Amino acid sequence: MRYASAVLAVLAGLSVGLQPLTAAAQDTDSLRSAVDAQRAQSPDAGASDTEAPEPVLRSDEELDRLVAPVALYPDALLSQVLVAATYPLQVVEADRFLKDAASASDADVAAELQEKTWDPSVTVLASGFPTVIERLSENLEDTEALGQAMLDQDEDVLAAVQRMRAQAKDMGYLESNAAQRIEEDPSGSIAIVPSDPKTVYVPTYDPQTVYTTRSTAAPYVAPVSTGTTGSGLQPNPLLTGALAFGAALLVQELFGNNDDDDNHDGWDDYWNRDPIDWRDRQFYPRPRSVQGYHPWSWERDRYWDPYGRRWDRSEPIAVRAYDAERRDTLGWVLVPDRDRPEPWVRGFGRPPEPDAVRARRAAERQA
Repeated sequence: MRYASAVLAVLAGLSVGLQPLTAAAQDTDSLRSAVDAQRAQSPDAGASDTEAPEPVLRSDEELDRLVAPVALYPDALLSQVLVAATYPLQVVEADRFLKDAASASDADVAAELQEKTWDPSVTVLASGFPTVIERLSENLEDTEALGQAMLDQDEDVLAAVQRMRAQAKDMGYLESNAAQRIEEDPSGSIAIVPSDPKTVYVPTYDPQTVYTTRSTAAPYVAPVSTGTTGSGLQPNPLLTGALAFGAALLVQELFGNNDDDDNHDGWDDYWNRDPIDWRDRQFYPRPRSVQGYHPWSWERDRYWDPYGRRWDRSEPIAVRAYDAERRDTLGWVLVPDRDRPEPWVRGFGRPPEPDAVRARRAAERQA
């Protein structure tokens, strides 16, 4: 299977834990310029580094448009896409890497993958779902917009996914079949899970049709034996109607088999779980072995820097915010020709902590 053996070692490294992430690519400068050019057109461009820019909240209609191409993905795959969208530069790097590695040997692919420091979501998509990476890269402006929405209004994004799924269901495109199982809870929330937990299909569909035009034929589902698991660099054509399920990902072959592991907390077992809690609008994009059982909001609040508009895993954001607030309370001043501030306490003793600081510290202790 193409890339499977090469990727296993890389995915195994992801189970150690999330490490500080940096972009690493031969053409990083040009990729960053492309992403920065998109960001420069954003309404919040040019915000001060010392003042967090006000998020630009998108309307329901705009969110519906952004999620439409991916809303019918199975929940576990959708979770990876939503997180990867917050790393648009890495998505473009991954797409270029896959195209450049099309004729490379497995050994060379493995060596290069091990040098990458992408977010686990990007690595997982590049490993098993290259056509998804390709689509995200080709639609970079929408990918970054989706990522910004996830950072600013993630619950609204999940609500948009449910709206689009409900429309597709009304049109007859969202039904259980050999590729997927549709589950609907009493509140009306729709979950999409693989029919076979060992196999994940990526649906190919026309967003202009599945949400507005009634289905006239059952979707095509490719037999698992014909799948090009782990490669899939050539997109699968729509063989019938507006929806089709082409090559399938064989989870065990790509992510390994940890049946002997009583914890069942690796990437292979992740696809067998329910990663999205639709009732509470929370989702869990990492296996337990990577990040414990923490939701996306926990990770975003700890490591997304709203001032620099970037991910920063050097330490939790809450700690940095507390330190900054405490320095302001104590009265710090900058000393000329120094690269760090010096403390200057007004009066004697330590002033009482602000209520916001005490509340934040209590929340951190509970976490």
